[in-house]
Amino acid sequence: MVKCWLLKDTDKITDTRLENHREPKQYVTGDDLRRFGVFISHVPVTDLESGLDKICEEGGYKWRDQIVVNRTDLENYEERVKDFWNEHFHPDKEVRYLASGSGYFDVRNEKEEWVRMLLEPGDLMVLPGGIYHRFSPTMEEACHVIRLYSEVPTWTRFYRSEGECHNTRMAAIRTGHSMRIS
Repeated sequence: MVKCWLLKDTDKITDTRLENHREPKQYVTGDDLRRFGVFISHVPVTDLESGLDKICEEGGYKWRDQIVVNRTDLENYEERVKDFWNEHFHPDKEVRYLASGSGYFDVRNEKEEWVRMLLEPGDLMVLPGGIYHRFSPTMEEACHVIRLYSEVPTWTRFYRSEGECHNTRMAAIRTGHSMRIS
């Protein structure tokens, strides 16, 4: 299951691939995540196709794609990983399933603190539209992520410096990042 904790201040992070816990360590629960609109679950990799098919049917997800993040398969790896680390949000719900490897997804909670989620094989994460987040590979520097969509993906992203007035962001603020999972 997804492990989550409060991240130390960004300006104190020297390597995004490390856990970067606060001192003392402060863990975050699935219930804590749900309060600000993030849903996590686990679908065993051994049940990958049937499990993802069920999630797609229940959630109304009609499209899938995948991204393999490693130095061999991801073109311009260093540049892309730096871009993934830039704080941003998408207007649409973001659904991610980790098929192999590991990676960190950081999200802002209702207090604007960073919560780090370690996704490992079988972990599923759903972020509401309008929630700020970012991604970093772990020291393993390899992960295979399956992305699920309810509509044809448009890949619109808004960085922190430009997104505060966007309608989706304003709605997320009004609702405290609340969302309906399916």
